[in-house]
Amino acid sequence: MVQDFQISERVKLSWSDTAELVGSSSVDEVGLRERVASLATRSIKRDSKLQALNMIVSMCDLTTLEGQDTDGKVSQMVAKAIRPDPNDSSVPSVAAVCVYPGLVETAKKETSGSEVLVASVSSYFPSGQAPLESKIHDTKYAISNGADEIDIVINRKAFLEGNYRRVFDEISALSGRARYFRQHTKGKHDCYVSWFRLYKDIYWKNKCRSIKRGMLYYGQSSIRL
Repeated sequence: MVQDFQISERVKLSWSDTAELVGSSSVDEVGLRERVASLATRSIKRDSKLQALNMIVSMCDLTTLEGQDTDGKVSQMVAKAIRPDPNDSSVPSVAAVCVYPGLVETAKKETSGSEVLVASVSSYFPSGQAPLESKIHDTKYAISNGADEIDIVINRKAFLEGNYRRVFDEISALSGRARYFRQHTKGKHDCYVSWFRLYKDIYWKNKCRSIKRGMLYYGQSSIRL
């Protein structure tokens, strides 16, 4: 069990809080479907549609997480992120680009002077199958290169085996260490940590529904460190 770095005081969510959420959180699926169906029948004016589309673009991340990623590929992606439509300057930049830790420095250089942030995966994406110490080092490397956001991969083995406390403790340790690294990085830039990245094979397993609801209550977003 990880004890060196506990969960952020700003979040104030302990393991007992999480366990309670797991048991009590629920979703009104019928009501949700009815609400979605009612929204689908609404007519939206063209100007409102364009405004909504621009907002969607401004909230997107452009991502490249492939073994053949290069500095040149990242540079091209950043150019598209800054100007999604070269022929229409009214289309806003996207929110961020997401790359591997080894390409964060390149992405930061290319996004300089723009509002596009740089996110990076850590914890040995995509499997997460590595010792916690290695995950912490991976996170430190990304932050030291200037990452504005860290997307942590949970311990999927522990999750699928029902060891939710281990998942929680690793998340707490990584977010605590990320805060420490950020505070001791030159420039002390803000950094966000996305705590919980779910995959389809986990998300839709019936045995994981309760923990899915509880963890997503606080985990499917980023927090400022």
